[in-house]
Amino acid sequence: MILSELGYDVGLLAQLDEALAFEGPTREELEAELPAKVLVDHAVKTTEAAVRNEMAQAKQQWKELKAGYQQQVEAIEGAVPSVLAQLEKGQHLAQRLKEALARYEAQRYEAEKKARDARERRQKEQEQLEERQQQLEEQAALLRSRVQAQRQELHRLQGELQSQECVSSGWREKVER
Repeated sequence: MILSELGYDVGLLAQLDEALAFEGPTREELEAELPAKVLVDHAVKTTEAAVRNEMAQAKQQWKELKAGYQQQVEAIEGAVPSVLAQLEKGQHLAQRLKEALARYEAQRYEAEKKARDARERRQKEQEQLEERQQQLEEQAALLRSRVQAQRQELHRLQGELQSQECVSSGWREKVER
């Protein structure tokens, strides 16, 4: 009564109780009772449904992959102008560096050539100075030997002069006497 007072139908509850108490055949028993054609139709429909489901999932995965690929393509296409600009900038910079390197190499070559020419001039001047010094030393030695010879000649002449003066003085004395 309490249930009917609450608004529940007692008959409905009884039917629910009977349904719960009903123990019917198992799934295997039911499948054994069904004809083979029904089972085959059911299996084919189930397989077809599974294949359709797999195909639908595959299509969905394909759409997702295609969308992801399209996004990547768009991202790459979006990045291409920037990459091309950077590539052009890099090529321009490489060209400038190449030109700067060529200028540096030319300057280095000129500097080395000047240094080599200067070394050669300095070496030639040094050789000329050494040769001139040798000549001067030889001339000085020759002049020293001439001076020595002249001194000796002077001493000889002085000795002769003294002897002549002695002779001359002797003659003068004779003549004066």
